[in-house]
Amino acid sequence: MRAHWCAFRFPPTIALAIAGYAFALLLAIGQIVGYKNQWIVAGAALAIATGIMIAGIWWDLTDIRRETERSQVAFWLHCLAGVLMSRALFWLLTGTGMEDGQLILTGLPVADLPYVLLMVAGAAVISLLLDRRSLLVGCLVPTVGIFDQFGNGVLAAVMGLLVAGSSVIFFSVTWNDLRTRLLAISLTVSGQRPTRRRSELWRLR
Repeated sequence: MRAHWCAFRFPPTIALAIAGYAFALLLAIGQIVGYKNQWIVAGAALAIATGIMIAGIWWDLTDIRRETERSQVAFWLHCLAGVLMSRALFWLLTGTGMEDGQLILTGLPVADLPYVLLMVAGAAVISLLLDRRSLLVGCLVPTVGIFDQFGNGVLAAVMGLLVAGSSVIFFSVTWNDLRTRLLAISLTVSGQRPTRRRSELWRLR
């Protein structure tokens, strides 16, 4: 991985390597504790995803203006973190094991749609605070086929695509406004008042 990165500076290289290690580790944990202990493996997946997200934040901090390949590395790391987070959370709802090796989860009844929307909202808040759409997109990827109990496979895909697509469109259109409002709320809660310069920058974003 290091040799490939040094030679080509290909942004997805690091994320792909980490993804391989992460899934291999999760499979090993599943073999050791047994896939019936889904809480353990899901917790491990969440821990790994959190670590990857922190790594993405570090890469972002090394390129704050996002002008080099370092910000692109952060993009792919956040996307990977989002996939692992949603996969772990959905797994806790569906009970679907990871030994199938599939990225798309299945088995969630339509009645649990509010839980999915709640997780999307949580991912959106984190993404807005970090100003990283890739984290939200990564969280939405596994939702495509998750409602396989809704009619047949085609209807399940339509339902999943509807949730994912409408979420992406909504947050793309309202991203700047939502981020401005969220940052204002976070500053108010933390006891910090935005300076005039910050307020002007927010209006220009």
